[in-house]
Amino acid sequence: GLAIVALQQADVKGAKHFFAESMKLCLEVGFYEGTSWCFEGHVLLAALEHQPVRAGRFMAIAATIREATQASAWTDTEQVFPSSAWSGTDQTIAQVKEQIRQSLDSATFEKAWAEGKAMTFDQAVAYALGNEAERHQPPSS
Repeated sequence: GLAIVALQQADVKGAKHFFAESMKLCLEVGFYEGTSWCFEGHVLLAALEHQPVRAGRFMAIAATIREATQASAWTDTEQVFPSSAWSGTDQTIAQVKEQIRQSLDSATFEKAWAEGKAMTFDQAVAYALGNEAERHQPPSS
């Protein structure tokens, strides 16, 4: 959708807006599977903002929602970031996730993953939407 187009243009502000709108619409109609895609989008937003710990949390949140709803993941072969947006080369979602993992030492990534997994659904939504709950440290394991 429009959030992906904004991501491909490295328009973080626009992508945030469209992912937030998508999240709200998914919640409004009870399409919880769709929220997993919104959380995947937040992985990519965090990557664009050079926030690998935040991205790791969103990776865990998206995985948890997919497991709970049996939603499919975004196709990892879809080109998301043009060369100017990420690391100098075009990146697929899978490649971005791997770069996030590699940018953190194992303990830091595992901690971020555990923090994402420990969030309730409502905490995860608030974290994604930038609500007041986001300003608090996520629960640690």
